[in-house]
Amino acid sequence: SDMMPKPQLLNFALNSFKQSLKIRPVWANTWIDLAMTKWHLNQIDDEFWLALEKAEKFGPYMPEVNLGFIEQLRGPVGINIGAENAQEIAVSILAEILSVVRNQEPIPLSLKKGQIHE
Repeated sequence: SDMMPKPQLLNFALNSFKQSLKIRPVWANTWIDLAMTKWHLNQIDDEFWLALEKAEKFGPYMPEVNLGFIEQLRGPVGINIGAENAQEIAVSILAEILSVVRNQEPIPLSLKKGQIHE
């Protein structure tokens, strides 16, 4: 099997949560995930208690969600440009975002009537 052994997987998760917290140190969910992972590894140490304190300080995570916005989401995203790698997929997603924001139907410029750039 390609699956890592459980302790190795938990240590990988632990390191991932630590890296994530360097980027977003105020995310309560990541602090609690760190504490839970340490619990499963039986690492009840100062870092474990600090993670619980930080989770309590920054939590609970309850974002305000605009349901109207959620209902507008669709997928998959992107415009079919034949993207084959991550960078090209990013371009196709950005192209769709711009077409929606600017209320434009994506078409080849060779088919556009009038000025290309208004």
